[in-house]
Amino acid sequence: MGKRKDIIRNNEISEVMDVTLAGVEQKVVIEGKEKSLPILINLHGGPGMPVPFNAACRGMFTEYTSKFIMVYWDQPGCGINNGIEVGDYSTEKYVDMTVELAHRIRERFPDNKVFFFAISFGTVLSTLALNREPKLVDGVVAWGQFIRKPWINDETLRELEGSRATKEDVEFVKSITSQNFTQDTLKRMYKLLNKHTTGYNNPAYKPLNMSGLLWGYVTSPDYHMKNLLSFLENQAMMNARIYSELLDLDVMEYLKEIRVPYYIYRGESDTICSSRESLEELIEYAHGSEYLHVSIVEKSSHMPSAASFANTIDYLQNLLDN
Repeated sequence: MGKRKDIIRNNEISEVMDVTLAGVEQKVVIEGKEKSLPILINLHGGPGMPVPFNAACRGMFTEYTSKFIMVYWDQPGCGINNGIEVGDYSTEKYVDMTVELAHRIRERFPDNKVFFFAISFGTVLSTLALNREPKLVDGVVAWGQFIRKPWINDETLRELEGSRATKEDVEFVKSITSQNFTQDTLKRMYKLLNKHTTGYNNPAYKPLNMSGLLWGYVTSPDYHMKNLLSFLENQAMMNARIYSELLDLDVMEYLKEIRVPYYIYRGESDTICSSRESLEELIEYAHGSEYLHVSIVEKSSHMPSAASFANTIDYLQNLLDN
């Protein structure tokens, strides 16, 4: 812990900042070795799953804070902001907050370049935010990009049908629509897809070392036990409205309108945020695009494997080299 305190103390900026985004008061952590560094706003997945980067990370990731000022935003309803009543916040509400956060950061650091690092649900926010304001940030790295047909697509269903899932379970997944989606639907769907498909995690790949991350979170100067417990279940995570909206969302045309460098990385067995048909359509378009770049990452699924997470700093380097 002493070393971590030294790291925090020796950074030119390392603080918890109070912000109001879309009318919601919340906390954001900012940390960087130097105030002149480019800025990386982290848009985590879930919703309600602030992993790996969150407000508990001060002093943890010197390989990142030596290259970027890291902005750790736990979206309302989880992590350091888990006490906020989110009710049935819409996707648009989170996009509102994303846009305002980018503006607040640019106002504070007017001379710095600003980028998004978006994961899963966070890629919905990065895409829709840029649809509103094409030059909101200077570039994006997106892991597990949302396109269309999340969860319930042909690949997922084929894998379920070939697994040990019961016929009843398969029919349940097939029956899911945006109109009948509930919290109970969410819990059962996640359990089935995580157990019987390789979309979220593939047992053939070495997983991310969560114990090391969790120890860092536990020893954080900014997290309390209630913040850590919110990783297991939180209001944002249980917001069925978001999932219902995502089932009907198609961001393909929004992605084609991107006008900043946008690097997409997708695990080879990931079928969670889109069908492979949608991915192939995006890859074909990206071949002729000045801005979109799509890479398939071997030995990873929707959740980054140990190998793919280790390469994240290299993915982000593309933003600096562009």
